[in-house]
Amino acid sequence: MEDQAQAAARAEKAAGGPPSQGRGQGGPGRPGGGPGGGRGSARSGNHPGNRRGGGNRRGGNQRGRQVATSPPEFDSKTVALDRVSRMQAGGRRFRFRAVVIVGNRKGIVGIGIGKAPGVREAIEKASRRAHENKIAVPRVGGTIPRDIEVKLGTSRIILRPARPGHGVVAGGVVRTICDLAGITDITAKILSRSSNNLANARATMAGFEQLSARMAITHERRAGLAGAKKEETNDLPADKQGEQPTTEDVKDSAQPVTENAL
Repeated sequence: MEDQAQAAARAEKAAGGPPSQGRGQGGPGRPGGGPGGGRGSARSGNHPGNRRGGGNRRGGNQRGRQVATSPPEFDSKTVALDRVSRMQAGGRRFRFRAVVIVGNRKGIVGIGIGKAPGVREAIEKASRRAHENKIAVPRVGGTIPRDIEVKLGTSRIILRPARPGHGVVAGGVVRTICDLAGITDITAKILSRSSNNLANARATMAGFEQLSARMAITHERRAGLAGAKKEETNDLPADKQGEQPTTEDVKDSAQPVTENAL
C-alpha cells in the first residue's frame, strides 16, 4: 500500500498536481499514519472568480458606471461633503451628502444636493440636480442691479452692487456662487452666525431669485409707462409730437362742463 501511495504521489508531482475541484480530498497519508486530509486549492470551483460570467455576482463583465459630467461651458464645485446618519430598524444608516454649485460664469447658476452610500455617487447626484435647478441671475455689467437682503432659516445675507474694479468682497460659499454666476464686482456679508455652507448657499440662491422677480416687475412697469407715454404722444397734433404740451394744449383738450352734464 505504501508503494502504491508513493507511486501515486510521484505521478501527481510529475504531472503538476491534480486539477482544482473545490474542496479537495487531501494528500496521501504518511507512512504509519492515517489517511491524509486538508482543503483543496484556493482556486476552487466555489470561488467567486470562477463563476460563470466573470468574478461578479451580478454576472458578466459589468461595465463601469458613466460619470455624470457637466457640459463644457459649465463649471462645478463641491462646497460641502458631510456624512449623515439615519436611525432605522437594525441600527444607524450612514450616507454621504454632497452640495454642488454649477455655473457658466455668464449669469446662469444652480445648486444641487445629493445623498448616496458612496462619495462619488453623492457628488454625481448633486451635480445632476444642480443642472435641474439652474436660475438666471440679473446683472448690470459685472455687478447686480440693486442691493437685497434675504433671511432663510438661520442664515441672513446682504448683497450690494459695487462699482467696476471693486472685485468680489465676499467669503465662504457666497463667493463661490458669485464667481460661478459671472459676477465680478459685488459686496456681500453674512450677517448671521451660521457657518453652515448649505444654509448660506440656499439663502444666497433665494436672494438671487428674489432679485430676478423684482427686476421682472421693474421691467414690466417701465414697459407700461413707455407705452402710455407713446399713446399720449400720438394723441397730439403731428406738428407738436415730440414736444412738451403747453398750457393752451391742455385747455383745448379739456372738455367744457355744460348744464346737461350736471
